[in-house]
Amino acid sequence: MDQTNTLRTTFGSSPDTTTVKGLRQYIALWLKGHDSAPSDGLERGCQEMAARLHQAYLATEADLYRNGEPHESLADPIKRCIEAYLHLQEVTEDIGEAVKRGDRTEVKVLDEEMVEGAEYLEQAQRDLEEWVSQPVLRCPRCGGQDDDPCPKCGLELMIPDPKGGSPSGDRSALLPLQYGKVFDTYEAVRGGKVTLSTLLNLLPTVDKEALNFENLVRAAREQAGGEGSLPETEEALVRLREGLEEMYDTARTRRMVQLQNGWVKVFRSAVSLERLRLSLLEELGGEEGAKQAAAERAAKAPQDSVSIEGM
Repeated sequence: MDQTNTLRTTFGSSPDTTTVKGLRQYIALWLKGHDSAPSDGLERGCQEMAARLHQAYLATEADLYRNGEPHESLADPIKRCIEAYLHLQEVTEDIGEAVKRGDRTEVKVLDEEMVEGAEYLEQAQRDLEEWVSQPVLRCPRCGGQDDDPCPKCGLELMIPDPKGGSPSGDRSALLPLQYGKVFDTYEAVRGGKVTLSTLLNLLPTVDKEALNFENLVRAAREQAGGEGSLPETEEALVRLREGLEEMYDTARTRRMVQLQNGWVKVFRSAVSLERLRLSLLEELGGEEGAKQAAAERAAKAPQDSVSIEGM
């Protein structure tokens, strides 16, 4: 669960109305009547900040209920973040209105209220980050840790990724269907939709694919020694096995990070092996092998392969 995707009250080196600290620096200059802080610029900055805070509120509220009602230990800091966003939005809008009226007294009072609201938000965010970073088994959907599997969601407990999970990235490849099924289930486990054992039960289909490849390589090694694509193919198979072992081992460790790392190795190895398999046919299969490789490249259809993404 990626619950850290929230607006940060970052601090710039100069007044910047895209941050709470920068906006406050602008306010301080405006209160002093500084020429570099005109009223219209501060009004605009308040409007833009209020809009950012509102978007942060909407995104955080969506995260809160994406997979149903979260465990109270997780819901508390998220709800406090939501409260802080709404409060800061109201304060920022009020500051903009006071600036428009030229009421410096009210702006000064509201500026102090903004400080308190920002500190409340920062504490809620720290509590949320601490919750995620603890190496504790939790339900991937609701965050509960009472029983394994979770009595509410039916999911096996996992140790969350402190970084909230990494996106799959923009690299894609056309691979055999079993990889697509494993990938979809892997993503569902990360998203708290499917329990871990469902994914682990699919891995033997990739094991079988690896075994077929190993048999092909063994026969090719006897025929051609260390020539051509064989060394690279053997290295890719080793990496594939390592990735599968990491994924299998999450049944013991329950670490989401380990599951993700294992998939990265499996995906990258599978991409290499799909390319190398046809190269081996061309290199070692003679005229017939070259024809088969060419025919496979030309005839590969959507029902035979699936396009998936990886790290």
